[in-house]
Amino acid sequence: KRSEPSVLLKRSEPSVLLKRSEPSVLEGLSKETCIPVSATPQEEGDRSFKGAVLVEPHQVIFSDTSDSSIQQYHPFLNPLPSRLTDVISVLGRVGVKHTIQPFHLRLVLELAFKSSEGFELDMNTKAVVENAMMGLFKMLKDDTSKSHLSLFPLYLLDHKGKLSESSKMFYLGWLSKLQRDHSKLEQNDITLLQLPQKCKMLENEFCSYLPIEVQPKPLPKLCKVVVPPGCKAIDSPFAQNLRKALHFPCFRPGLLKTINAKISNKSQHAIIEEAIVTFCNIDVIVLEELNLTVLLKDSMQQIGTIRQDYHFEHNRALYIDSKVKKTRKDKILDATACALVAFIFTNNAPLTDLERSELQKLICFLLKAESDDEMQELFDEEGISITQNEVSFSLTDPELGKPLQKCMSHRLDQDYRNLFKADEWVGYEVEEGKVIFAKVAYPVMEDCDENGRPLSYVIYTSEEDEEGKKKPQIAKSWKLQRALSKVCNVMYKSPLPGI
Repeated sequence: KRSEPSVLLKRSEPSVLLKRSEPSVLEGLSKETCIPVSATPQEEGDRSFKGAVLVEPHQVIFSDTSDSSIQQYHPFLNPLPSRLTDVISVLGRVGVKHTIQPFHLRLVLELAFKSSEGFELDMNTKAVVENAMMGLFKMLKDDTSKSHLSLFPLYLLDHKGKLSESSKMFYLGWLSKLQRDHSKLEQNDITLLQLPQKCKMLENEFCSYLPIEVQPKPLPKLCKVVVPPGCKAIDSPFAQNLRKALHFPCFRPGLLKTINAKISNKSQHAIIEEAIVTFCNIDVIVLEELNLTVLLKDSMQQIGTIRQDYHFEHNRALYIDSKVKKTRKDKILDATACALVAFIFTNNAPLTDLERSELQKLICFLLKAESDDEMQELFDEEGISITQNEVSFSLTDPELGKPLQKCMSHRLDQDYRNLFKADEWVGYEVEEGKVIFAKVAYPVMEDCDENGRPLSYVIYTSEEDEEGKKKPQIAKSWKLQRALSKVCNVMYKSPLPGI
């Protein structure tokens, strides 16, 4: 009859038992709790054996008992007791290793998960788990042998202080400052990765070193970020300068010539020109506080809010927080340049990484120009000369009665339920496919639906006549489209219906 390991230990020294064991017995012991280790962490220089407990061979490392690199993982990982050093050759066949490897730390995390039974970790276990996560990251970062490819299942610390399976977790990425609605996260079964407090790397960097099958997923891919209604809009010199730079007469033709010089396929030139014009008509809106609403794309449920310095919305609006620090304004210009290049080349001929980087740097310098002449000098330094005829293609600000170019259609909100106010810019559809700029005078209160919503408005489509009067005309509401304003001095109304 086979005796239990604990019984055998009482009868004889472990080293004697291991030396006498047959190969088949040793192989069977590799997954048994058969190695006696100290029940308490050993202090430096302490060679005593305090209260033996049995662990599996994979939980034991050939090392001095005072080795702090192992003691920080106690009780899930242990140094080899000195009383077993005379059977090192046999222990290697059982599964004891000379050094800590990634799979050891995976085991530490799994054993901590099992011992916690899915509940919040106690302080001691949490400290061990954080050490294991930090140790695992360092090993994977330094490892070039790809010996860590089998780390499934991997358990990592989550935002509730528990251990969860990593492949079912999410990391915040650029949403790191998210003010979370925990009830909505729970409702949608979203578990967030929580890195140790002493960890200095970003979540996406940590996750990038993990094997694909155990990587947490980026939460931003599940979300959309919107500007909530009712945000108070103001203006600032920084925003005014950015608007001016985007509309300096030489900016668009100069940028077009710069890009076309790099692209041999001339069929792309017209598409690139329209993309530049479209982006340059982006609305630059300064909000007193830029607190964005974070929604899940599938359910459109709000899971929190996030305060940002700036936010691009579908390349039709750039929102800026009025309290953005001066040191962050260059970052906004960098982001604008990056967004412009990405928008231009979404479906067009790609640039090399070097060309893209150089173009972004040039655009950033151009956007800092305080006048058209200063911007022209920057183009001259790049060897780009711009003629007066080339400047004429640049769009001007809205004018009454002026046709709206197709490339500016993204700046219109065509929701038929819109309510318009006096002096508001609108697009007026005079005939199918032709829209001109107009201004609202006032609603026709005699023409309303059953809910009191105006169905007609008095509008102006031309400047003053010879007598100094504007000629009004009546337009049905469904022929009017809200023109998203460049400078918003009123309460901002979200252009997204229902949000």
